[in-house]
Amino acid sequence: MIGIRVIHIFKEQWREIHECIMNTWKVIEITANVREGDNVEVFNNLNIEVRSRASGYRSVHYLVEFYPTNRRVIAEIQVRTIFEEGYGEIDHRLRYSHIEIPEILKSNLLLFNRIIGSADEMASLINTLSKEWCEKEVNYQKIIAQQQAEIDKLREQNKQE
Repeated sequence: MIGIRVIHIFKEQWREIHECIMNTWKVIEITANVREGDNVEVFNNLNIEVRSRASGYRSVHYLVEFYPTNRRVIAEIQVRTIFEEGYGEIDHRLRYSHIEIPEILKSNLLLFNRIIGSADEMASLINTLSKEWCEKEVNYQKIIAQQQAEIDKLREQNKQE
């Protein structure tokens, strides 16, 4: 089995990565791992299987097949945000270093998961606001330039009179 991890910054970047995977590989299975309460509409709209994880683990997994030689090879591509990656690594370390996770660790891990989810949402909000701000700034600059051109034109007309 070959494993590939694709890490992106903003949640909305998943769609572009998804399209690239779908157009590049022969995808045999897709699973969206989510936490209870996550918005899963985008996955449902694309007929992607959704699995709710009590641990709070989030990641979209693709099983793809290809033939680099005369033998079939299956690879798993995991796609997640940088925040989900950080949480996943911490969760993985705790789960595999204890036979049973103590309740205090479990509850704090779930709290940490909620903080990570909020950080993901905040990063996406900041990204959206930044894009909108840049678009408005460009539009305002155009308006200011148009107004200045009109003022210059009126001044020129005033001088001629």
